Amino acid sequence: MKKKLFYLCFICIALMFHGCPIIGPIQNNTVSVTGCAYIYSPKDSVSVRYYDLEELPHYNIFSPSNYFRQQEWYPEQSEDIPHSEEKHELHVRKLTNYDESIVIEGRDIYINDERWYYGDMQDPADSLFIAWNWDSLRYDTIIIHRNKCPYKVDDIIEQLSLHYPDLIHRLNDMEEHNFSNYQLNKDNKNSPRIYLPENPK
Repeated sequence: MKKKLFYLCFICIALMFHGCPIIGPIQNNTVSVTGCAYIYSPKDSVSVRYYDLEELPHYNIFSPSNYFRQQEWYPEQSEDIPHSEEKHELHVRKLTNYDESIVIEGRDIYINDERWYYGDMQDPADSLFIAWNWDSLRYDTIIIHRNKCPYKVDDIIEQLSLHYPDLIHRLNDMEEHNFSNYQLNKDNKNSPRIYLPENPK
C-alpha cells in the first residue's frame, strides 16, 4: 500500500513538472481552466501576480535565468462572471531593467511538426526534486528524465516574433503588463507552428 501511494505521488508530481495542465484544481465544486505563460528573463528578476479561484492574490518572483519559467493564472470560469483585468489576468513586472525580458503566452509549440512544451526548455536542474521514500523511510532525490528540446531558445523566440507576434511580448520597462490569452490552453490546435534546423551536436 505504501509503495502504491509513493508511486502515485511520484506520477502526479512528474505530470505537474511536464507542462501546464489544461484543468486546474477543484474549488467550490467547479473544475477550473488555467491560463499559462512562460517567462524568459536572462538578466532581470521578474515579479508575477495572479489570483486564485477564491480571488486571493498570489505572488512569485523569478530570478534571472537562461531558461523558460512557467506561470499559470485563473481566468474567469464561466460566461456569467464579468471579466476583471485585476482578478482574471496574469500580471508581470520586471524588478530590474538590465535587458529585455520576454513573456510567451501558451504552454506548447509545434517545431518541425513535433509538439514540444515550453517546459521542455527549462533548467535541467528543475528535473530534480525531493520525495519521501516509504521503503527507506527517508527523503530521496528523484530525477524526471525529460526529452530535451534540441532547438535554441533564441531561434524559437525569433520565429515566434515573425509568425506569432501576438503570442510573444517583449518587456523593456519596469511597468506592469497583463496577459489573458488562456484560450491557447484549451486546444493544442491553437498552438503555434514553426520550422527550425536542429542544433548541431
